Amino acid sequence: MTLGLLVYKIKVWLTYYWRASTKYNIQSPFFTGFIREVMDFDKQYYVFDTIENQRKILLTDNSKIPRIDFGAGSHKLQKKDSVQIKEIAKSSLSSKNQCRLLFNLIVWKKPKTIIELGTSLGISTAYLASVNKNILVTGFEGNPYVAEKAKNILSEAGLGHVSVLTGPFKDSLPGFLQTTAKIDVAYIDGHHEELATLSYFEMILPYLSEQAVVIFDDIYWSQGMENAWKIVCQHKSVSATIDCFDIGIVFMRPGLTKENIIYIPYHFKPWKIGLFGR
Repeated sequence: MTLGLLVYKIKVWLTYYWRASTKYNIQSPFFTGFIREVMDFDKQYYVFDTIENQRKILLTDNSKIPRIDFGAGSHKLQKKDSVQIKEIAKSSLSSKNQCRLLFNLIVWKKPKTIIELGTSLGISTAYLASVNKNILVTGFEGNPYVAEKAKNILSEAGLGHVSVLTGPFKDSLPGFLQTTAKIDVAYIDGHHEELATLSYFEMILPYLSEQAVVIFDDIYWSQGMENAWKIVCQHKSVSATIDCFDIGIVFMRPGLTKENIIYIPYHFKPWKIGLFGR
């Protein structure tokens, strides 16, 4: 990570922290319920241990594969021609807490169709798909070697209902969209560049169901990603958003009051309990 990027990360974190509200300062009934059922819901499921065991295996896997990246890549792996599986696991996989948030969101949303742009090694995909095996889940991964590893992980987890499409998103996504049912949940976790992120959002927009949820990963990965997130928040088709720093969640829900919530868990700002305003 360059010094400039480090400075940017510190700056955006401090800005986010200063502006963020805890659950005690959010007035919207919709968001109060969403935070209670998704963000603050810490029930454990047996499937979590199964998936996390797969993560542990990946984090110790010394085998190498060719590095093929059609997006912005990793801040840590950009100069390498080949890369160890454990390096990909360390730099690219969604964290355990974030994956459990995704799982809770799927339990709350009860979608019929999910797409994930940026499947990587399949850990977050496994969380998305484990809620209900009747959900149609499709992952997209640019690197065919990584995609093959993800397929193995998903198969070992008993998630045969997941499809993983390989190749650049701009090639694999359009054809898929023309043949699929309406998308209820989209998780965009790949090609972390401003124009690409906005392009994929616009591409999937006509295919989203009326009350779809779109999740953007790494919204502060770079200034470009931050710009993209701000544009998405103001998009005329977006009803409301919640900024959780690591991810941004977009709600396409007619009738919902236009809000852009910046949320932080209570334990990070324990004094912000509503007694002194927002």
